[in-house]
Amino acid sequence: MSHPEPKIECSNPQCLAPNDLEASICDRCSTPIIRRYLWSSERAIATEQKQTLIHERYLALTEQIFLDTQPSKPPLTPEQVPPEIVVYLQLFAYYPHIPQPYGLLSEQRTWLFDYGTVPTSSTGELTYPQELTPKVQDLWLGATPLQQLNWLWQIAKLWQPLALKGVAATLLEPELLRINGQILQLRQLQTDGDHGANLQDLGNLWSQWAEHAHPNIKEVVLNLAANLKTGVIAQASQLLGLLDRAIALYCQTQQYSYQTYALSDSGPSR
Repeated sequence: MSHPEPKIECSNPQCLAPNDLEASICDRCSTPIIRRYLWSSERAIATEQKQTLIHERYLALTEQIFLDTQPSKPPLTPEQVPPEIVVYLQLFAYYPHIPQPYGLLSEQRTWLFDYGTVPTSSTGELTYPQELTPKVQDLWLGATPLQQLNWLWQIAKLWQPLALKGVAATLLEPELLRINGQILQLRQLQTDGDHGANLQDLGNLWSQWAEHAHPNIKEVVLNLAANLKTGVIAQASQLLGLLDRAIALYCQTQQYSYQTYALSDSGPSR
């Protein structure tokens, strides 16, 4: 038996008209269509369930990426939020670096996470349909020196708040380090475990990236990684200060040109 083509509801609660998935505005009331792409905390469906509605609401694009087809309605949430989800709420001040729990996919207790806007085409289709957002390590080789330094700076900025919550290990896992526009975004949080997480571990990761850093900053990144591994850099605040200085020094070596445009208006004629 064939299934009807999935539709996405208008986000206007006074309308809620069904629209084609490709629509940019509601056919009935012209309200812009909201496409909220969500990531599940685990593989939540079987492969054959792709392109079907889960819980009569979430269109399964992959085993872990879902489109909310009823964006105006509140998601399913439990009365008591489990501890592993509470930490996301406690780190809300660092959104959008850290995703926020959106709701449950179904009664199976699989959580969905919201990343705000994600890379899409002009028609609303995902630019990275299998990943939602690209990995830092996949973009690193083609990034500019300033982009590479900025990504390292964002990681350093997140280290202390994540360490206080016992989830700094997230910043050591390349699979979880993503780029959304210019923002370093974490796919989901990972607990530190018995070993914990320290800046020496971060130095080990950065030493791998340093080998492929832009030639203009390669020595800087190599030195940062080496000093992290040896404990010369022992505090995240110290690392931030060094990155601030590296960014400032790099910007001083660049030349900038500006063009200014002005438009005058004589006002209404009398």
